[in-house]
Amino acid sequence: MAGEFGYVYILTNPSMPGLVKVGKTTNTPNQRMSELHSTGVPTPFELEFSISVNDCHKAERSAHKALHYCRLSANREFFQVTAKQAIEKILDVVDECEVVDFRESHGVEKIEEEVRRRKIAKEEDERQKKLDIENRRKQQDLERRAQQSALLNKLNALHSQLTSLGPRPVKEEPGGWIVLSFCYLPIPIGWIFWLGMLSVFGSKSATGGFVCMALIAAGYFANQASSQIDERNERKLKPFYEIDEKIRDVERELDATGYSGATLVKESPEVIPKLIGKAGPDLIPTDRRGFEKPARKIGRAE
Repeated sequence: MAGEFGYVYILTNPSMPGLVKVGKTTNTPNQRMSELHSTGVPTPFELEFSISVNDCHKAERSAHKALHYCRLSANREFFQVTAKQAIEKILDVVDECEVVDFRESHGVEKIEEEVRRRKIAKEEDERQKKLDIENRRKQQDLERRAQQSALLNKLNALHSQLTSLGPRPVKEEPGGWIVLSFCYLPIPIGWIFWLGMLSVFGSKSATGGFVCMALIAAGYFANQASSQIDERNERKLKPFYEIDEKIRDVERELDATGYSGATLVKESPEVIPKLIGKAGPDLIPTDRRGFEKPARKIGRAE
């Protein structure tokens, strides 16, 4: 029979004192015990010991041969021997096996060594898991700090760009005369004046019609002037607005990383040496998040 991976096991049964069952299975010893617990057996079997082997058929034959002197019947797998004696015999004749299960060491030196090995392996595994968790945490913390540092540098550069644009222009507002724009055609009141103007032309109140026409013309020019003012404001303030939006985006990214402004100096020293030199760490002005004002100050210092 070709070699097949499986298990060699030792079972005992309270209903069969002084006997052990030595067999093999290609499933698991626990499944095999369930199969053996039939109506012909008053109590369930208990697993004393099992090993995994690459050729369970060969390993079982070797075990049975080593225990032949105490076998009750040639066609049965029951042996009149203690669990300890059976374990020792099997471990002596079966090479390249690995202990999988055991209820107790039974004073068998190899089992006790296995107990110690498993305990050490378990402790090492737990230690390694804790170490892996700590290393992952440290790596994530380093990545987070690197991300925050990069964002702070980016924020600093944006404030420098903002500073390089010069003073922010004051938004130009239309003068009071712009109220005349209500006479312009797109506004319903303008139509009223227009209709009124048509009704008075050719009458004694022709002057009123000319006044209406003048108001409409004034409204038209006022609207044109307002549009030009809006265009100028847009042209002058657009570079500032664009940088403002980028700054807000970076600040949102910083907030998402859990950044604390109290650690600005600690986490990003490369972006604030001039600021610290000029003001001292205790005099650095900060906003409620602790980073916007220092970044603006850096830009002016550069």
